[in-house]
Amino acid sequence: YIRYTIAYLMLVQTYYPQRLSPSRYDMFLASGWFRGSVMLYKMDLLCLDKEIYSVVNIRLNLDRFSLRKSQRKIVKKVEERFHVKISHAFPNEQKELLYQQQKHKFQGFIHPTLSDYLNSSLPSSVFDTREVCVYDGERLVAVSFFDLGERSMASLLCLYDASYSSYSLGVYTMLKEVDFGIKKGMKWYYPGYVLDSDSGFNYKLRLGDFEYYNSNKRWANFENFDSEESIGRL
Repeated sequence: YIRYTIAYLMLVQTYYPQRLSPSRYDMFLASGWFRGSVMLYKMDLLCLDKEIYSVVNIRLNLDRFSLRKSQRKIVKKVEERFHVKISHAFPNEQKELLYQQQKHKFQGFIHPTLSDYLNSSLPSSVFDTREVCVYDGERLVAVSFFDLGERSMASLLCLYDASYSSYSLGVYTMLKEVDFGIKKGMKWYYPGYVLDSDSGFNYKLRLGDFEYYNSNKRWANFENFDSEESIGRL
C-alpha cells in the first residue's frame, strides 16, 4: 500500500515493496518516484533551511547521450591513474568510512550507516543494486551506487575521498554508470532530482540534455523548464 506522511513540511508518498519486478520499477521511476533504502517515495515539495522548494525529477535519454570533450578528459584522467570495478553492491568497512566522512554534507533525512541507506541493514533487497568502485592501489577513493530496472536505471549515491577532489570522481562515477547502462541496453538514467532554483543539486544537469517531470505529469525538455510554474511558486 502507499502511505502519505508529512515530513520537513513536505507531503511524501511512501511505498514499501515486498516484491518488485524490473519493469514495475521502471514504471515507478517514470512516474516521479525515487528509491530510499527499502522504500520508494514521491514528493513535490522539500523544505531546506526554512525555505520551500519544488522537487524537479530529471532523467537522461541514453539513446541520445554522447560524451562531451570535457567529459572525455575526466574519464581519461581517472582511468590513467586508478583501477575501476563495477559489481553488485555490498557495503564494507572502506565504503562505510567514506559514507561517515561525507554524510554531514547530505540534506534531508540522513541514514546513520551506509547499510541503512542501501537496505536498512536487511540481508536481502528487492532492488538490483550495483556499484562503481574507484581504487588507488588498494585504497578505495570513490564509490557510487545505482539500481537497474528493465530499461531504466536510478543513480542513488556517490561517495568520494575529498583529498582526490581534483579528479572529479563524482562526475566520473556518473559517467561510468551511464556507460554501463548504454552497454546493457538501458534507455533512461534517473539521477534523482534538482530544485526549482539554483542549488547544490544542479551539478547533475551538466551531465547531458535532460528531461524533467512537469506539473502535468509529463516528461519534457529541461530547456523549457520555467521555475515560476513550479508548485513551490504557486
